[in-house]
Amino acid sequence: MSRLYKFSLLATLYFSQGLPFGFFKTFLPYVMRDQGASLVGIGLAHLLSLPWALKFLWAPLLDRYGSARLGHRRGWILLLQASSALVLLCLAWMGEVSLKALLWGFVLTNLLAATQDIASDGLAVLVLNSEERGVGNGIQVAAYRLGMIGGGGLILLLLPHWGQARIFLAVALMILAASIPVFFCREPVVAISKDTNWLGDLREALVRPGILRWLAVLVLLKFGDEMTSAMLVPFLKDQGLSIDQVGTLIGTIGSALGMAGALFAGWLMVRLNRWWTCVVLCFAQAFACLVYLIPGEWVWGGFASLTGFEHFIGGMATTAIFTLMMDVSRREAPGTDYTLQASAVIL
Repeated sequence: MSRLYKFSLLATLYFSQGLPFGFFKTFLPYVMRDQGASLVGIGLAHLLSLPWALKFLWAPLLDRYGSARLGHRRGWILLLQASSALVLLCLAWMGEVSLKALLWGFVLTNLLAATQDIASDGLAVLVLNSEERGVGNGIQVAAYRLGMIGGGGLILLLLPHWGQARIFLAVALMILAASIPVFFCREPVVAISKDTNWLGDLREALVRPGILRWLAVLVLLKFGDEMTSAMLVPFLKDQGLSIDQVGTLIGTIGSALGMAGALFAGWLMVRLNRWWTCVVLCFAQAFACLVYLIPGEWVWGGFASLTGFEHFIGGMATTAIFTLMMDVSRREAPGTDYTLQASAVIL
């Protein structure tokens, strides 16, 4: 498998995961509020994303069982992408869907996409060699963010003109189109030990030397990042920025520079020591967050520069962390090991 094909495969896989998640994450709160739901109810709706945090519980099943004819992980990916598209096609067939149907659609697509992510991460660990993981993870992060932007921004701009049915149909067709490169993927064959049950597989992933310390580091790193992200919009509003200015800062400038940072970090990880690069980038991201606390009158250029810098460094740090997560994953259980770490990041 050529390097270009590997990177193209990862780009389509992670774009197709970010697309429905970005759509529902933005569209669902809008519909709930439009139908009179309370802010508390809208906040609780985010619990429907729990499959992303709990997917490590069934990750060993995907490592253990798979289709020999279709390919162990390729078979799972094709099945799950087709299932996600089917859910969206059902919503499209319903036309103007009710809030109840939309909530069920959100639950099912989250469950399917989170499970597909297990297989996709496992496949990525297997097909990327050590030298390719930096660039591969940069592409992965950028493609997922691009999918979220497309699903949460671009598609919603088309919603008033196309209507719900055509939007659901468009997202389903894009997911199916992203499945095409998977058909031609030649998955590496790896021997799988079945000496233990799936709980034993999970235990083996947790008892490896140093893994608990590493998981604790991942939780702390992402906790700080998420807290900053949650407070950024209220902070910018309190500084007197309008909603369109906030959208420009975060949705356009921040997202674009976040993707650029992810790709740049992929190039950097090939040339520098990965662990030290990750440490430096995490400290740089913390410094960027602290700059928001500097008192004084901020101008638009200052907000744009700081937000852009923070998102650029954040994209770099994410790529660095994901690359290290691949490095500590075993080839005989890549989905379990990587997903366990990814769940710690989400928590």
